[in-house]
Amino acid sequence: FGAQPLIGYNYGARNMPRLRGILRFSYLFLSLFALVMTVVLSLSDRLLMRFFIEDATIITLGAGMLRVQLLSLVCVADVMVTTCTFQSAGKAVGAFVLSISRQGVMLAITLFVGSRLAGYQGVIAAQAIADLLTAIVAVVLFVVMLPELRSRKAR
Repeated sequence: FGAQPLIGYNYGARNMPRLRGILRFSYLFLSLFALVMTVVLSLSDRLLMRFFIEDATIITLGAGMLRVQLLSLVCVADVMVTTCTFQSAGKAVGAFVLSISRQGVMLAITLFVGSRLAGYQGVIAAQAIADLLTAIVAVVLFVVMLPELRSRKAR
């Protein structure tokens, strides 16, 4: 969200080449950071669980849950950058849709469907699937709501 003023300023100034550069950097940086954190946290999952509990069964279950949640960390990064971009560009509808999707609408749907199709494992996977679906919605909304960013014309 530190890029929000830069995004808003360049969008308002219609400086699309610079805005594309800022967005490219933001998406790339946060996606790479999410990938690194996914690897680091996945490798230390059991150690992290031991900070909170000693029971070996719970540690095993918790480590598995953490790994599933980490699968969608890159999706979360992309959704956050896109939400921030919509907020900065005055695209309230896009920001609103993404805000209610990940932890609301998509999660409710994936919890309902996942629990019925795969029981416990479906519930565990619901957040990761909701994150993936919300990232897809973010891409579609980005393309539809910010067509000016697709044009390569200079300012």
